[in-house]
Amino acid sequence: PNIVNVYNSNLSWPVLYDSKAALYRCWPDVTSTATATSVKAIVDEFVKLSKLQSFIYELEVQVTYSWRAILVCFGTGVLLSIITVWGLQKAAGFFVYLFLTLLFGILVGLGVGCWMYAIHLTDSENLYEDYILPLKICGIVFCVLALIYLLLIFFLWRRIRIAIAVLKVAARVMTSTPTVVLVPFVTIILSLLVTAYCMVQGAFLLSSAEIQVSDLEIVNPVTKEKYTLSVTAITDDQFTVKDLSLWYTLFGWLWSAGMTNAIGFMCVSFVTTMFYFSDPGEKKSTPCCAVLRAFWWCLRYHLGTLAFGSFVIAVLRLVRIICAYIQSKLSKATDNNAAHFAGTCVQCCLKCVQRVVEYISQNAYVICCIQSSSFCASARIGANLLLDNLVDIGAANFIADAVFSFIKVYIALGNCIIAWAVLNYTSLNNGLPSHSIVIAIIGIMTFLIACLYMHVYDAVQDTIIMCYCWDKQYNNGANKPYYFTQEMSDVLERYNVKANYQVPHGDSSAPSPSRQG
Repeated sequence: PNIVNVYNSNLSWPVLYDSKAALYRCWPDVTSTATATSVKAIVDEFVKLSKLQSFIYELEVQVTYSWRAILVCFGTGVLLSIITVWGLQKAAGFFVYLFLTLLFGILVGLGVGCWMYAIHLTDSENLYEDYILPLKICGIVFCVLALIYLLLIFFLWRRIRIAIAVLKVAARVMTSTPTVVLVPFVTIILSLLVTAYCMVQGAFLLSSAEIQVSDLEIVNPVTKEKYTLSVTAITDDQFTVKDLSLWYTLFGWLWSAGMTNAIGFMCVSFVTTMFYFSDPGEKKSTPCCAVLRAFWWCLRYHLGTLAFGSFVIAVLRLVRIICAYIQSKLSKATDNNAAHFAGTCVQCCLKCVQRVVEYISQNAYVICCIQSSSFCASARIGANLLLDNLVDIGAANFIADAVFSFIKVYIALGNCIIAWAVLNYTSLNNGLPSHSIVIAIIGIMTFLIACLYMHVYDAVQDTIIMCYCWDKQYNNGANKPYYFTQEMSDVLERYNVKANYQVPHGDSSAPSPSRQG
């Protein structure tokens, strides 16, 4: 048996557990009665000391009596997400205009509220006269920000309309290929497998050491006889091959995890480009088994592109980790504030570079899906498109992120209301006086479901906006027809962008929006 001291603040107690040998290592024997008893005792003691006993008991009771309602609300959360994505085909403009109006109302309300409160403090005799001027200044600042915000909306109205059209097309992709939502599950499973392998490899490396056997002479103080004993000792130098192997394992994990994420994004991008370039008009659709085709094309034709892009990002992340490691060592060795500030600035700069490279790599994957070019060529084309359409892409991404955040909260709160009604007014009522913990669990679960849908929606939206920019840049509307939807063409035509419509050969009913400068 082994004894380990577990500490909590100033308290400590021994934990007795059995072990057994496997794979040249000593592992805790989880099947042993002594181990199970000791672990249960330490968990009970921790719960008692952390004052979580009543909460855990209440959690257990509510989940035990309400598990059917939790399953029902899981289904309603998925259904709400599907209905919301489907409704965005028609109501994307409503969500965008609602968010823009709410943001303008918040700015105006804060400005007027600060000014009115300052007037209230002026009229009443109290001890807060020093706050009157700052409140008036804040009111003026918020009102000025509201005016600037209103002017930005006026000047960026075409970009807002384009962003709404992009959101609608992205919703059509999601509804025409609902299996694209399963892509994150595949990438999560692959990431977990890679993480588990690297953790096991790291554990084996950390538990490995060089064993030295030496002779030790012992003299009996009474009889003066000498004895020779063989003594084993474990040596661990400051920096050995083991440390290099640990850093190698860390880099392998960063590279592999980044590559799985890149595969998932490129798969979604392939499905989106299949939809966008399937027809020059409104009759867009994805082929059968689009997700499986996308995975096959990623692994068959573009594995090197994904490997190179994720390699660059993994190198940047490793550099950041090394800098953080050096910074932590310097912080322990000295209390030099200047060194700490310099390390923080380096970390900030490296983080900015990493974010820029990640965004360029993401655009490169989209261009690679469109024209099957190499990573460097795709990155160059994506960067040029980004610079040429900086305002359009920035407005579309800002509006999309705001709408996605709004939708996540809306779905979570809506399902919490459904859960409250189910637990109180249906046959699933368990008779408990309170359902707060169950409703909180359902809210968190629904928020995660909405995050999953919006994560895929965000990837589709990013791909659509790059397809739109590529389409506008490299097609001419004549021998190379535009693939804009009707709404995109109407927006471009209305805002002084010349457009004419040509009927593609073989289909007299499908209009093809095109542009001639």
